[in-house]
Amino acid sequence: RSGRLKVDDATIKDWNGYGWGEITYDYGYTQSSNIGVANLTQHYITGDELAAYFGKLGFGKKTGIELQGEVSGQISFQYDIEVANASFGQGIRTTPIQHIQALTAISNNGYLLKPTIVEKIVNPNTNEVVYEAKKQKGTKVASEQTVNHMKELMNLVVNGEGTGTDFHLDGYDIIGKTGTA
Repeated sequence: RSGRLKVDDATIKDWNGYGWGEITYDYGYTQSSNIGVANLTQHYITGDELAAYFGKLGFGKKTGIELQGEVSGQISFQYDIEVANASFGQGIRTTPIQHIQALTAISNNGYLLKPTIVEKIVNPNTNEVVYEAKKQKGTKVASEQTVNHMKELMNLVVNGEGTGTDFHLDGYDIIGKTGTA
């Protein structure tokens, strides 16, 4: 059931305040339902499992990108309300580059790729490649079947009846995911 969910002494609400009634998890995803994903943490995924998966995606640790001053963010929770909030991205600290790294799994059949800033450096006088970043395939974080399902849902977000239809552009293949956090 979407709309509102009581967790501990707090009440979580969907972004629209009232939800959509009884919905599937897939529909909850396309509508960016906080309650849809929070229900998963109340019934199917423990806080430890959620934290472990966040870690597998690279959240809570530095990516190792070639920029100074990178921070690790913070993924930690111990109470049920913290776990529920973290499930839809609130109450945790992440970085944009961590999000980019996590999204590489969508475009690489479930494998993470290490993000890089510079693809290559070419000497303009000799056309010699003096530096070329190597594609660093990382951990497999999802099955190809799961990735394909996520792509279908992300397509519905933008090109169906999801929360990202303002980003639909005729003639372009765009998928995406909106979020409240």
